[in-house]
Amino acid sequence: MNRAQRMERHARLSRDLQALPDQERGAVNAVFLVNALATVLLEITLAVVLARAARRGWRQRQLGPVRAAQAGLTPALGWAAAALGAYRVFRIWAWRVVNRQLAAHHGPELPPPS
Repeated sequence: MNRAQRMERHARLSRDLQALPDQERGAVNAVFLVNALATVLLEITLAVVLARAARRGWRQRQLGPVRAAQAGLTPALGWAAAALGAYRVFRIWAWRVVNRQLAAHHGPELPPPS
């Protein structure tokens, strides 16, 4: 998606949001805030888990690369990666649901976020 398409998408989304009643606009803004907080929390969690895995692997490096990799690959790393992946899939699904509802009221759909 090039810059002109992103700007058009942003302008269309802004127009659609401004057309909503105040209460619905407030609900949409609250959802955006929750989305931002969830994204930040999941990204920080994954970063912490990756840092801990790297530290464990670095401490076990004397025992060889296989042992170092095994020390770094903990269940927490898998859970954090799976939670982030599931959240991204959910976000794309929610975006499509909202787009269908906006398209029914206002016009063409917007592409899902990447």
